[in-house]
Formats: sequence, structure tokens, C-alpha cells
Amino acid sequence: MRKGFIAVKTDVKKLRNRSMLRSGTHQKSVRSFGCSECPLKGRRVVEGTAALATVDVVVVGEAPGKTEEELGIPFVGKSGQVLREVLKYAQLENVYITNVVKCRPDRNETPTPLMIKCCKSRLEDELRHAVNKKLIVACGDIATEWLTKHGEVTQNRGFFRDTEYGKVMITFHPVYVLRSLNVTDVLGNDPLNYFSHDFRRAKEFLTTRKVCKDITERVQVVKTSEDVQNMLDSFSVFSQTGEVCGVDFETSSLDMFDPQMYVSSVAITQGKEKVWCVPFKFLEPSLVEVASRAVQKVLDTNNLVMHNANFDMLVAHMKFGCCLKSVDDTMIMYYLLDGSRGHSSKRLKRLAMDWTDYGDYGVEYDELLGLSEARLIDYNCKDALVTVELREKFLHVMQSAWGESMINGYNNVVKPAQLLLFWATVNGMKVDVAYGIQLLKDLQGKIKVIG
Repeated sequence: MRKGFIAVKTDVKKLRNRSMLRSGTHQKSVRSFGCSECPLKGRRVVEGTAALATVDVVVVGEAPGKTEEELGIPFVGKSGQVLREVLKYAQLENVYITNVVKCRPDRNETPTPLMIKCCKSRLEDELRHAVNKKLIVACGDIATEWLTKHGEVTQNRGFFRDTEYGKVMITFHPVYVLRSLNVTDVLGNDPLNYFSHDFRRAKEFLTTRKVCKDITERVQVVKTSEDVQNMLDSFSVFSQTGEVCGVDFETSSLDMFDPQMYVSSVAITQGKEKVWCVPFKFLEPSLVEVASRAVQKVLDTNNLVMHNANFDMLVAHMKFGCCLKSVDDTMIMYYLLDGSRGHSSKRLKRLAMDWTDYGDYGVEYDELLGLSEARLIDYNCKDALVTVELREKFLHVMQSAWGESMINGYNNVVKPAQLLLFWATVNGMKVDVAYGIQLLKDLQGKIKVIG
């Protein structure tokens, strides 16, 4: 039993009696909605056991297993025990548990598209009658694809989606959790840790109706010339501390060489406690040049950390004229820690979900240009704050796992190499054209001889 978990013994007899009351029979039941075309027709239909009208949460899995088919109750086998323990641990009550497909496929195989299609109206009927539900939890790829059209759980776990059926949170299927107990990431967490964390966040959402952290009190927005001066004065003092500034740019394009590309907002933190935001998209035109010069000065006189610094360093140089000298890159740091494992995406929002308590604050990239000023500032500032926090945690893991050798290698080899690549991108590289032409001729000659 993992630390913090509460063992829960599922009362299968009690659940079975509830199931009988709900269905009104002890016999196998078959309903007509799509069943006649289904490869599973004639098999026992396994439905939820709670009163739909009163539930707060609907948990949707894939399909029943052998034990579920025998008892007529969803999630009462081994994986069901995991789910029910985690629900108890997260103190989630008034939960209705069901599946996308209501009958057990042969050998517990993944349901086919036809099976899913035939059961669609049945699940829609359940969701429609759960009139007071506040949240739906999609467990696994099948449920996630059915509910959100984002079927890759590894990339989307822990995130919330607004759907036609209501608010949906995505998480692992408990079968995957059971099969992966010995698979850990660089933090030592296995899927069970993340599975339980997701359901704790579900409980928090029911309580607060919020999916991400509130940082309002830490944000300073630059909107006037006085704000610009205040920012410069504040960073002049901060730079003496030697602490790092998290930096994040929001741009209209990911193509740095697009002549139409512009910076819509930039956020620069002072450690983890304060963040300044310059929302260029919403500034008065007369203030843009002054604010740009201030951003340049701040970036050139402080230690910086960025995520995917190859891009942000180019933005800083090409749009603000910065000559950066020392930049940490949390994307490279994470790759050094976990690159060979391939457990997780190196997207900032994925790392923020797994490594911090900022929650689900992200938006799709194609939505950025249409964000309101307040939403853009919040999103931009959280990116910058998360980057600082990730750097601190990554350095701690490096130190704990490999000691000073890893830190020294990163500082003395990786960071200078990245800076070299940056300046090579900016200035180009000299090429001996005559030598290259001669080399090409030599190779072509050797190819003819071989041929």
C-alpha cells in the first residue's frame, strides 16, 4: 500500500443488490438500442449502480471485464478495486461508474468502433439523466476519445475539457495503472501516484470550480510609462540578488522569420514570487517603443530561464535587440533527466501538470490570438512562473541523482553549446565553398566507381 492510501474493501454484495434494484431483475438483460447490430448482442449488459439524478461525478471506463460480467456491476475486479480505493482516498462521493461499452468483449479485448457505436445511445442516455453532475472523468483512451476527441491519455492526463456532455477530466484507466506499478519517472512516481493525484484534483474542482492556480496577487501589469519605470527600478534591485528570472513570450507565429510575426505579450518573473507582464498587444502605440527598451534592459542584466530557449532567445534578440549571455533551458534540462525514458511530453503544460501545482491553465495555440487581455496575461505569467519552478526542481533532481558531475556538465558543456547554436543561428556560419564543391565532386566520383 502506498503512503497516504486508505485501503477500501468493496462491498460487492451491497453493490450487486443496488444493481438488481436498478435493473429490476436478476436475469441477464438486453436492450434494443443498437444491440441488434452489435457483435456483443445477447451478452449481459453491465450498468452503473447509483441513482443518476443525484450523482456529482460520472466515471467512464472502457468495457466490463470477467468479474464485472459475472456480477453485473462495473469496476469490481482488480482494476475496479484500484478505482474504488482512489475514489475513497480522494473523498469523492455520489459517483456513478460506467463504461463506454456495456458488454464484455471476447478476452477483454479493446472494443471495436462498431461496439462503441452501438453503445453510444446508452452512454448518452446515462449522461443525460445525470442532471446534477459537475464532472465526468474519462478513464483511458477509449473513454477519452469518446468524450473529448483527444484520445491520447499520456499527453492529456489531468487536463480538463469542455464538451457537449459537460466538463471532462482525463486520466489513466485503472487497468493501465495496475500493469505499470513498477514503471516510475524521474520523480519516482508511478501511474498510481498520478491516478490518485488526478482524482484529488477532481475533488478540488468540485469544491472550488477552478482547474488552475490563482496568481493574481503576484502579477504586475505594465500599462503606463510610470509602470515601465517601476519595472526597471524593481529589476535593478532584483538583479543584485543573482536569482533567476523566468521569461516567456507569446507571439503571433512560431516562425521567427515570418515578417508578420509580432510579440503579443512578455512575462518576466522575479524568482517565484512576483511576475511582471508587458501585454504589447494591448498597449498604447506610444508606449510600445519605451516598453521594448525596458524589456531589453531587464533581459540583458539578469540571469534567465526559458522553456524551449532556442525559440525565446531568438525572439529576445530579433524583436528586442537583446544580447543574452546566460540562459537555462528547462526543456533541455528535462531531456537530460528523462530523454531516454520517453515517459512524458516535454511540453510546458504537461510538465506543469506533473511537476507543479499550477493545474490546467493552458489553451490551444490557435486560440492564443483571440484571448482577452486578462486571459492572455494570466496564461503568459503562469508560463514564466512554471518555468522558474521547473528549473528549481530539475536542478534538485540532477543534484540528488548524479551530484555535482551532472550540474557541472550542464553548466559547462550544455549551456555553452546552446549559446553557440543560438549565435550560429543569428549570425550564420562561414563555409569554404570551394572546398565543399571539390568534396562533392570527389564523392560523386567514388559513387561512380562503386556503381
